[in-house]
Amino acid sequence: MSEEDEAAAEATDEQEADAYVQRVLAELELEERSRPLLPPASSPHPPAASAPEKHTRLGVSPPPDSALDLALPSVPTAPPLTSAREPTAVFSDAEIDSWCIVCSDDAGVKCLGCDGDLYCAACWKEGHVGPDAGMEERGHRWARFTKPATTR
Repeated sequence: MSEEDEAAAEATDEQEADAYVQRVLAELELEERSRPLLPPASSPHPPAASAPEKHTRLGVSPPPDSALDLALPSVPTAPPLTSAREPTAVFSDAEIDSWCIVCSDDAGVKCLGCDGDLYCAACWKEGHVGPDAGMEERGHRWARFTKPATTR
């Protein structure tokens, strides 16, 4: 495109933008003229009545002062009770390493195709034989796993 063509295109764009701004301003002016004017002092709602005025107008006796007191309850003065929880069991790494990797039950199967991962029988069947098992997992071989004896 030559410089003259670019200048003409830029001038056309500016003219279109100016025309658009003029249309928008004209629409805003038309909306201002067509909007009904409300006097600033008039309000469609009466001023809010105070609580005693409302009770008098409705013919109801006001609630006692204690019902209007919405304070929070007092802070407890007794010291907090000590926790009566049982101590949690501590497992050794050897015990944890002999659990099923899915459900943490005692393992009974070692999958030779899953890098020696340990499973309980139910989890191995579900993941390697069941309807949701992948084609690769269906071909995995397994060996029985026996937990090594631990000395304490």
